[in-house]
Amino acid sequence: MTLKNKLYTITDMEHEGEMTRFSLNLNAEHEIYGAHFPGEPVTPGVCLVQMAGELLEECLGRKLQLKKAVNVKFLSPVSPVITPSVRFTVSPDPADADGLIRSSVRVEYESRVMAKMSLIHSPAV
Repeated sequence: MTLKNKLYTITDMEHEGEMTRFSLNLNAEHEIYGAHFPGEPVTPGVCLVQMAGELLEECLGRKLQLKKAVNVKFLSPVSPVITPSVRFTVSPDPADADGLIRSSVRVEYESRVMAKMSLIHSPAV
């Protein structure tokens, strides 16, 4: 399930070497927030991981499949009410001999780090 243009929209993207910074707006009206959590919406961690994968696809211009979440730390809740605009910094490494792509992702609101991820993706089948 793609979350882009449903749960979030990309408002800006800037490249710096292999790193790409995405500015995103969260959609507080998305149905996921009705269940997670009513009255105090929080973006589910699995959605943040999915968003990171979609943004990596945006960087590389191809479809990918998550193979492994090596290290994922959720440091502060990401809320469409309290933190409606977040920044994802995506830093992929070149694909290894098996075609696997390792990436580091940071999610920030203003100067506060909300989440950190180390992910491994493969080309989508």
